[in-house]
Amino acid sequence: MRNRNFIASGFLIIIILAVIILLLAIPGGIAAGVCSDSSQRIMRISSANNAHAEIWSKTNYGYEICYNEIFGSAYAGSSAQTCTGSNKVVKLSAETNAHAESPNLNNYATDVCYGNLACTARSSCLSDEKEVVSLSSETNAHLASDGSYATKICCKSSTIITPPSTEVCNDGLDNDGNGEADYDYNSALSMHGDSACPLSVSEISVSDSNPAENANINVYCTSSVAGVNSIDAYIDSTLCSWDSWTGDVAKFTCNAGSYTGSAKTAKCSVNAAKSYQSGTDKTAAINVQQSLCSAYASSSNCEADSGCDWCGECSGTKYSGGSDRCVSAGSCSYSCNKGKCGAGCDNTNGGWTNYICDNYCSGSNIFSRSDIFNSCQDNCMPTTNTCDTGTASSCGTTTCTLGIGSCNNPCNEAGTSTDGTDAACGTCTPTCTAITSVDWNNLNNQAIQSSQKEDSARLTANGYEITGKNISFIVYKSGGGCGLLWLSDCEIAQLSTIAQSNSASIIWKASEAGTLYFKAKIVETGQEVQSGNLVVSSTEDNSAPVAVINSPANGARFEINTPISFAQSSYDEDDDISVAWNFDDGNTTTLTNCLAGGNCSTIHTFTTQGTKNVILTATDARGRTGTAFASIDIFKGGVGADAINVFARISEPQPNQVIQGSGWVRFNASESYAANCASPCAGSCYVVGSLQCANLNQNNLMFNWTFDDGTARYGTWQSNYSYVVKFNKFFGSIGTHTATLKVGYP
Repeated sequence: MRNRNFIASGFLIIIILAVIILLLAIPGGIAAGVCSDSSQRIMRISSANNAHAEIWSKTNYGYEICYNEIFGSAYAGSSAQTCTGSNKVVKLSAETNAHAESPNLNNYATDVCYGNLACTARSSCLSDEKEVVSLSSETNAHLASDGSYATKICCKSSTIITPPSTEVCNDGLDNDGNGEADYDYNSALSMHGDSACPLSVSEISVSDSNPAENANINVYCTSSVAGVNSIDAYIDSTLCSWDSWTGDVAKFTCNAGSYTGSAKTAKCSVNAAKSYQSGTDKTAAINVQQSLCSAYASSSNCEADSGCDWCGECSGTKYSGGSDRCVSAGSCSYSCNKGKCGAGCDNTNGGWTNYICDNYCSGSNIFSRSDIFNSCQDNCMPTTNTCDTGTASSCGTTTCTLGIGSCNNPCNEAGTSTDGTDAACGTCTPTCTAITSVDWNNLNNQAIQSSQKEDSARLTANGYEITGKNISFIVYKSGGGCGLLWLSDCEIAQLSTIAQSNSASIIWKASEAGTLYFKAKIVETGQEVQSGNLVVSSTEDNSAPVAVINSPANGARFEINTPISFAQSSYDEDDDISVAWNFDDGNTTTLTNCLAGGNCSTIHTFTTQGTKNVILTATDARGRTGTAFASIDIFKGGVGADAINVFARISEPQPNQVIQGSGWVRFNASESYAANCASPCAGSCYVVGSLQCANLNQNNLMFNWTFDDGTARYGTWQSNYSYVVKFNKFFGSIGTHTATLKVGYP
């Protein structure tokens, strides 16, 4: 019934994990599921259920009962396993290979004690207790850590503070588990205030309601809570600078801004990115007064007002039209007024457009000439506007350093001969075509001098102006060996390619051992360059490819029906590879020749919501494989229940992970979450494509695990965390196992 109700809710995502387990024989018992520190170990049991037990210091059993796993934080006291008379957890029939009984009985003499736990046998644990183990009966019992027995050993610790079910607004904690805490994000433990702890602004006042333009004033905001980080003040839309708190009043420094002829609005409000708000913003009108620049008699006072400029009588050899004075910003102008301030002629007051003489080009020479500085009459009109004759300077020629071809170096006339931009000698780029170097490389583009039989290598030729040229590669074997009578070097392969850039390459597989070299030749010119030697051994040791997903990143979020780029840079040093993208929605894409022909990236669009475990498998030419994994979340919007997105995320183990050991596997689904993407968004919202979403309370998540060995686990985050969210699971057989997780939200 639980499972049927869970599925009927409609908000579930399924992740199937394949776990490859290699069981190893370990003398004395199993060694897995250990506590992070021995000080946190309460006891050991032989399996998850139907188990025998031993005290904490024995080493026969590998399934450990850990304080910090059960209670969510480490026990910090000393001598945690020492009995004090009041911290008994269970009693055992012996120190190992033991049956157990409830802590209040006295049939057995071996006590299991821990820290300051107070433990009681019950049919179900109280809200402030945690289940440590369960027993098959009150005494002479087998034990279980998966809750499968009716007698529960329920414990509570005085060092564990059970959070209240409602938010406490000033303790720095997320008490109700909804990802929000207190009044604002001052606390290091939260990023947003809690909806149960809203802030309000009750009053606003200003230090000057008629400030001069661009003057600084103070705005005072009275807050419902003092000292918070989320009260803001504005002048219109301009944010003010916070100054100080006095009691519950926050003081801000604000610039009044420029004069507009209309009233401006000072505002006190609550920053919605940091806190929730109750009530409304408080506002006050201010009337910004226009600056009276003419009232300033000194440069320092004038220039202290950003609305004013100090206009001197002279600037260089120009005249301002009056004595030194303060004017409105931008209203001061200067002119050529002959005889004023020693001014000469220019084109600002009845003059002419200044004639500028350039250097100019003629053929391959550049002519350098000087400007004529024209004389000026009283009316500022020119008497001449001609230029001197230029002096020729040859731009010369440049010979290609590779010894093939040459070019001249003409001057470049940049514009016209009167635009003020000088001509210059051009830059010569020789039109040379030549191979400059050749290399043996592996398929990771690393230079090599040795390889193995059946390995592929990349033959590379680098050059100048070889793009589009036909490049041939001829491979030779040194010292003969191509036949019984062949004593000299012999040709064993000939290949060719059209260069797509100034670096041409081709992939070739060495099918025989020996010392090899190759010659790269430009077919069109006949130029040829020989490589160094590559020693190929008769050994075959094929390296496996390495799969690499560059994007999207693990944990990335996307809106449904959005094309997503999947980029990869998988590599293999001795074979070309193909890659297969499995998008976890029933679709796959396989691409080949990833090293020789392309990068094998792709684009995919998801049409269903949920967590998608994308697996990239790289396969080399000889069948070896490598895998990479990226888990991404696909969101959808909607109305009501249709806007709820639930994501089942398993961070341990990863898909197809190989686990060596005794059969214990660590499962971790603590990154699972639910989000509401309804519009308008409420709470701490974030953007996914065109959607705005807010995470829901993780405590309400429901988990349903099924395993291929026939076992299952069901429970909620809040009540069964160490049973269904983070736990150890035992598999009794070697091979590939699957685990299926369904996560729901009520």
